[in-house]
Amino acid sequence: MKSSSPPRRRGPRPGTPRGQRMTRRAREQQLIDVALSVFAEQGYQETTVEDIASRAGITKPVIYDHFGSKEGLLSAVVQRISDELGQTLLDAWASLTAESTLEDVFRVAIRAYVGYLDTHHDALRCYQLEFAVLAAARQDVEALRRRNADLLAERFRLIPAVNQVSPDYAGAVAEIIIAVVETLGGIRLRKPAMSVEDAVDLFMGLIWTGFASSLRTLEDDLGLPHFNPGRSARSARKQKAAPREG
Repeated sequence: MKSSSPPRRRGPRPGTPRGQRMTRRAREQQLIDVALSVFAEQGYQETTVEDIASRAGITKPVIYDHFGSKEGLLSAVVQRISDELGQTLLDAWASLTAESTLEDVFRVAIRAYVGYLDTHHDALRCYQLEFAVLAAARQDVEALRRRNADLLAERFRLIPAVNQVSPDYAGAVAEIIIAVVETLGGIRLRKPAMSVEDAVDLFMGLIWTGFASSLRTLEDDLGLPHFNPGRSARSARKQKAAPREG
């Protein structure tokens, strides 16, 4: 007996524009762009591979060929966000001069981080998706946080007093900062009237003031001069330029 059900359609939904032929690398980047947008709009759990394929104008097997699964595509999305955030921090620090203070180091980093989240709402929404995302890409999300915390911790370890407290002190402070900045990013989504500078000022008032005070107290207790990144950079250059004995 023949089935009365209509034959299954292969390929994109009717009316979906056909995708142009791309290199493998270009196709992967396109699919990450599309997935980032769809995940942010619909949520990870509600999004299907067919949704992403339809939006991209390709068939589902193309996604499986590039990423293996929806979870693999999510992992690539998180990696994209991680790479962009990390580069944003590095670019911000590259703008500092020899006269920059430790407060400048904090402020430009927080402004860059919050500014990125402010101009990449889809990235922020994917970064803060519901527990379904954490279950699917927990390791990737945690790796993203650790990477950015490590970038901050490297800066803190330039401070002599920090290194004398505990090997874990710099990393702990960095993780606290990342958590606060993520919260500020979420507040910016819910309260768009708060500007980036308002968010940065709020952070500096709450976190920087306390950190700077405790750092100065620690330096005084240890008999160390108050740290200044510009002065330290100049000192390092002088030591490097000085002729070696012997």
